[in-house]
Amino acid sequence: MTASVAPLLNNPPIKPASDKLQHRPKRKRVVTRERILKSAEELFLAKGFAATTVQDIAVHAGYTTGAIYSSFGSKAHVLAEVVRRRTAVQRKVWETAVEPGQSPSEAAAAMGVALREATFEPEWYAALFEFFSYTARHPELREEMVGSLKDVNPLMVEVLGAVSASPPLPLERLASVVAALMRGLAWTWVVDPDATDVTLFSDAVAVLLGAGQQAVGGSSDQRRSAS
Repeated sequence: MTASVAPLLNNPPIKPASDKLQHRPKRKRVVTRERILKSAEELFLAKGFAATTVQDIAVHAGYTTGAIYSSFGSKAHVLAEVVRRRTAVQRKVWETAVEPGQSPSEAAAAMGVALREATFEPEWYAALFEFFSYTARHPELREEMVGSLKDVNPLMVEVLGAVSASPPLPLERLASVVAALMRGLAWTWVVDPDATDVTLFSDAVAVLLGAGQQAVGGSSDQRRSAS
């Protein structure tokens, strides 16, 4: 064995790269996506979907536009991801909105509070208006957003089923009505903030659950003046 080869054979084997090094690119991608999403969300709230450009997001996040496209593909897909994340946060609010055994009137009042917590951000709903209009003209995004909307129904079935032993409609249909009412009121209040009144939602849910307005605690005017 030659002297030049022996040191190579006697050296300890080369160890594989540590997990830290192996996963660094993946973690870097995660950090990049998080910064892009945070910056995009801030801009969508401040300027809206249409007025925010990919260049705006890139500058605000400290990346190139290429990083935006390689991470998400388009501005619309960035907002679609923001929608998914915000929906997950809202879901947690609704999951704890009511407690099993509450009366329909108590549950209706609690759901009014949950609506305020989950949806009271006019700037977000204004951006969402724009995005839904955009997705209506783009089938690949429309299917994704339809799925997101439908995901709310099973959650509402759980919420309503916990407090309604004999609902006036099958729970699946009742959940669709309540979810539509929730969105309709929230979006109406974006356009007309002076009309904002969560007790209206509570009253409607109470009626749907068979409690009636008085069971919720009187008229909405009486409850607002007492609060």
